[in-house]
Amino acid sequence: MVKFLTLLAGLVVGVENVEVAVIEPAARVELRLNGRVVAGTSAPPWVLRCDFGRELHPGLVEAVAFDESGRELGRDAQRVNLPESRAEAAIVPETDESGRVVAARLAWSSPEFERPRSIVALLDGRPVKVSGSHRLDLSAAAPDELHVLSVELEFSPELRLKRQLEFGKGFSGDASSDLTAVPVLVDGLSQLPVAASMVGWLTAGGEELRVTAVERERGRLVVVRDPGAEDQLVRLQAEGKRLSREARRAGVAGTGSWLDMLDGDVELRVLVAEPVRPSDRARATLLFPYSGEGLPGTEGIIRAAAAPKNERLLGAGLMVGDGVAVAGLRAAEGNLRRAVLLLLGPQREDASRFHPDAVRRFLAELHVPLVVWDLSGPGAEAPPAWRPDVDIASFDDVAEATGRLCALFRRQCIVWVAGRHLPQAVELGPAAEGIELIR
Repeated sequence: MVKFLTLLAGLVVGVENVEVAVIEPAARVELRLNGRVVAGTSAPPWVLRCDFGRELHPGLVEAVAFDESGRELGRDAQRVNLPESRAEAAIVPETDESGRVVAARLAWSSPEFERPRSIVALLDGRPVKVSGSHRLDLSAAAPDELHVLSVELEFSPELRLKRQLEFGKGFSGDASSDLTAVPVLVDGLSQLPVAASMVGWLTAGGEELRVTAVERERGRLVVVRDPGAEDQLVRLQAEGKRLSREARRAGVAGTGSWLDMLDGDVELRVLVAEPVRPSDRARATLLFPYSGEGLPGTEGIIRAAAAPKNERLLGAGLMVGDGVAVAGLRAAEGNLRRAVLLLLGPQREDASRFHPDAVRRFLAELHVPLVVWDLSGPGAEAPPAWRPDVDIASFDDVAEATGRLCALFRRQCIVWVAGRHLPQAVELGPAAEGIELIR
């Protein structure tokens, strides 16, 4: 057995020393990055150097131990530059004497949550009861048919796991499989596709992926606020309030207050691009202030962005690039429809490790769209490397840009495919129609 002692968290680039523990005698340990051997050692201490490259990429790191004959003794894996999983779950099938699946029980583990707050189970698309002991009776399923049991466990609004069990006649694979969420954009004139119709629509590594479900999940917009945009945000908020007062006096309800609203099924989170160094953490630790609770999109983008104030406690300076990269991970948590909105202030020194172009490529691999608003104000220049999508000078500009954001979220849906795949490995297949991958 082999286990990682070095856990790679945060944004991982460059060369890292990775230490593993080998429980039984081993002749060699290999380190693999996205399936490629990048390091190996034949004697303890089992410390290997892994080069993750100069740019951010989602990745899978595996440590594999072998004996003298080359037989694999065990392996461990961890994902890097991807939303961290705060829970694991599995569907465990139960069979009768003939080997037929007659029931299933649910198992999960989380250091943060004792149990899911809700469990929804569907057998061939129809609800099935989950007992108090978290067991599902499947004995009524016809033995001469192929069946699919899908279970969603919600631990919190941000943490939901989907698991699937296939069984019955015609199934010859592993009974339990992981699922991967693939966000796509549906063409304006197209209907939401049906899973059964999506044969050959998505591939990974040249292999066709099996679509198990298509859903229009809730959405999350993570707003990255450049602290230099605070004055402009306050001015826009005051303008919105003035427009609302004038509308009320004119007997027009809501005008002004709704100009920056998203749909109610999209939540707003705010991340400040000026990180802090917590006094109780290691000197190298940087945390970006981030909304603990989401606001409904109907609260308005400007109101949400103007509300949190950067405490500047042990501040580390402006880091817009790093902040947008972290926001991309936050937006992808929970497999929701997603986007990152960057509110840029006037150009000034940025201490980020990552250039805007590299950050854009990283978000594209995560399938998280990035939208940039220039709030630098009259006579000031926004950082040109971010290539703002729109200049925001008034609430009319906010309203027009918000409309485009609403359209972006309304076009998104989540396609679930069987297996666990890195997001950048998924591509459109030759049969795909009316959809595009989010880049």
